[in-house]
Amino acid sequence: MNKITLSGVYYDEFGQLMLVTQGLGGYTLVANKKILFRLYTDLSVTSCVTVLATITYKVFGFSIKKSFVIPTGSLLIDTTGPLGSSVGVLFNGDVFPHHWLQYEVDFHVYGDPASVPHFRLPEVEFLMPGRLRLLIHNLRGKAPWGTQIEPSFSWLVDMFQSLERLSSMLPVCDGLKFGLTHTDAGLCFSYGENIDTWPQVCPSGGAPPCTAAEMVALNLSETQQINASGTLEHVDATVSWRPRDPTFPPPGGEGVGGKAINYDSPPGTGLALVVGGNRSGKEWTGPIMAQEIGHLFGLEPRDSPHFEDPLDPLHSKDPGHSDPFAFDFYLLKHYQPPAFGFVGDVMNNFGGGLGQGRDMVLYNAFDWEHLRKRFVKLPGVARSAGKRPSRKGRAELATALQRVYGDEPGIRVSSPERALPARQGFAWHWTHLGFRLAKGARGKRTRSGLSASVEGIRSWLEDLGVSEAYAPVGDRPLRGVIHPNPYTSLHRKEFDVFDWPESRPRRR
Repeated sequence: MNKITLSGVYYDEFGQLMLVTQGLGGYTLVANKKILFRLYTDLSVTSCVTVLATITYKVFGFSIKKSFVIPTGSLLIDTTGPLGSSVGVLFNGDVFPHHWLQYEVDFHVYGDPASVPHFRLPEVEFLMPGRLRLLIHNLRGKAPWGTQIEPSFSWLVDMFQSLERLSSMLPVCDGLKFGLTHTDAGLCFSYGENIDTWPQVCPSGGAPPCTAAEMVALNLSETQQINASGTLEHVDATVSWRPRDPTFPPPGGEGVGGKAINYDSPPGTGLALVVGGNRSGKEWTGPIMAQEIGHLFGLEPRDSPHFEDPLDPLHSKDPGHSDPFAFDFYLLKHYQPPAFGFVGDVMNNFGGGLGQGRDMVLYNAFDWEHLRKRFVKLPGVARSAGKRPSRKGRAELATALQRVYGDEPGIRVSSPERALPARQGFAWHWTHLGFRLAKGARGKRTRSGLSASVEGIRSWLEDLGVSEAYAPVGDRPLRGVIHPNPYTSLHRKEFDVFDWPESRPRRR
């Protein structure tokens, strides 16, 4: 079969249906970004599904295999999908870390005593991901209608969740980090000074009303200083924003909207102005920011099949996407539009694309690849993404994979008791969460405190010729496999994203 290079539904090497996606059908696959593999198989007689996933990394005739044993609780099981029942496996991007590697992907599905389906994609190809660095300004001040608008903690929550959504939408590698020097995150951001958007004295020293040119210059001045400083910090685009004022004008309060200054700007010179927040039950900051940033990098381009809405120049003419397999990597579920809703094209306005809100928009496939090509050319990105290794790079590859897999809990199939030590009165079981200790023994107990369920998994792996595999053990989950838990919002988890920038102290 041909190599897999795009998100979509395919027949594997054995003629079985598989879905491979990074969000929307037609997206070019990019390295180091979350990906879903869905295996279409009969689950009617399967009680407890386990999947063995084996990734083979190849470069210049040299290969390394890594295997995961994935329990039911870490799988996306669907019995009502458009193509029948299926099992989904979600991988973190670092399982496919480099665009210069070749990948072979195998899956074995265990649970049906009558058969063990085997799926194989002999060649999956990824392209180089981009990286985007944003400087964000909060817009404050006394509005002409009398409201004193000042940043609050709710602004931080709104922007952080919008950046998480934007990160999942863009063709950049996994990771959202605070600071402009990180090379291991696809979307980096920092906050600049708050800007009085209705100053009593204009930047030029005159009285209001201030000219558009001097206010644009004010919003871009800190970006220009950073980019001219000669340090590792760099800004690719500037975002100045505030939530809408729900108290004016009545009824219903202020509207939402945005503006890009200017269309298809040289890197570092573009400004996205955003008035977002919640309106009519939908979150607008994320999609407006996504559209205006898209404009800064040339969306909607003239060579796009979606160019252009005759009533709205430089915007997509198509309201939405018709892919029934579109997957939301922010909420970790397939898109499920509400009644009369759809998955909107974020570059469309008048057809309702943008209006579907933060959790129901995507870039179209043409725009995804257009942005990827732009992002990989931004200053510093190519150097940070790595280059194709020479023939002497085998040791480097092994070292790189060791960084990916070094913390994964491993099991040696011939002697699983080394990773599953005996404990008096307890036995190890294979459960929906992986290997777990439980009091007593359910069913027949075998060697070294290992239950029959563990022996069954061990025997299955042995029959498949697997000598070593990674699997969740106790409270140690698999890092490379994403557990499909419901999304945890910002105010219910730690601010671990706020690692300070590498090689530079916090700016004052």
